[in-house]
Amino acid sequence: MTRRGGHNRGSALVFALAILGIIVTFGFAMYRFTLLESDALGDDIDRDRARWDAASGVEHAIAELQTAIGSGQVDALLKPEGVAPVSLGIYRLASTLPNSDASLIPDDRYESSASVTISDECARMNVNLAPPAVLISMLKIDGEKARQVREKLPRLDGAPASPEEGRRWLSSVDELSGLQVLAPDTLTPERVKDLTVFSALDMQNAAGYVNLNTASSAVIEAALGVTPEVAAKVIAARPLNSLDALVAATGKDPNGFNFKPAADNPSGLPRELAFSSRCFRITSTATLTRKATQDTNTATVEAVVQFPEGAAPRIVYWNEPSVGANTGK
Repeated sequence: MTRRGGHNRGSALVFALAILGIIVTFGFAMYRFTLLESDALGDDIDRDRARWDAASGVEHAIAELQTAIGSGQVDALLKPEGVAPVSLGIYRLASTLPNSDASLIPDDRYESSASVTISDECARMNVNLAPPAVLISMLKIDGEKARQVREKLPRLDGAPASPEEGRRWLSSVDELSGLQVLAPDTLTPERVKDLTVFSALDMQNAAGYVNLNTASSAVIEAALGVTPEVAAKVIAARPLNSLDALVAATGKDPNGFNFKPAADNPSGLPRELAFSSRCFRITSTATLTRKATQDTNTATVEAVVQFPEGAAPRIVYWNEPSVGANTGK
């Protein structure tokens, strides 16, 4: 009887130890799971911080452009290296610290900066507003294809289209392929980089959306109806600031351009052409580093912003092609 009692007590002890082992193992697993979830949450927060910082870089560039447009110093911002790196302040609520209020204080756990580049959207050709002669030059298509493309878009003379025509403005250059007019190999990367749909501030009264002082050779050839050699002369003569300077560089009367002067000013500069811009593409890449671990997150935001005279800037395009690339060091 005593032996059996001792055996039962031993079995109970083994069973209790087994249960305790299971509980400890489960508790440790839950602890590890909680740590992993906490790390994942921290990574998500850092990715969001990087995205917000990239957006802050865009906002900084908008402010810089507003100042530069007002002072006529935009060219200084259009360099390939972009604007000076933007150092971004990271803040947190003081209430996250003991015995503190709800004010914002610098968060010294992070370092963050944004690299910003600005390009002139008016250096590109607006396909929504391009007449057939310009489409022929830009897309390397024949006249019939160019006319078919134009028939899918609103009329350039402002005349209303009948409802059954279904004409509408393109919202992106990629939508050109959806018109079912162009061959698949028409929109090459080399051609697409010179195209846009955003450069006109007012699609119903479009003016000054091709900046001859920043346009590429291909855009100048298409806009003015000139050879690459003449386009090179135009580029060499920049900065242009008058029609006389443009005529001298091209050796061509404005009526010979692919964009024609207005009927009420046949010897003037075509209204589509300009020597400055009010529409820019901003690319901001932010780098956020957590000091304790040296983990780095990057995020990129690309925006196209219009600057109407006497009005607030308008963001007409916003894209986040790269968000939250995490690199542990």
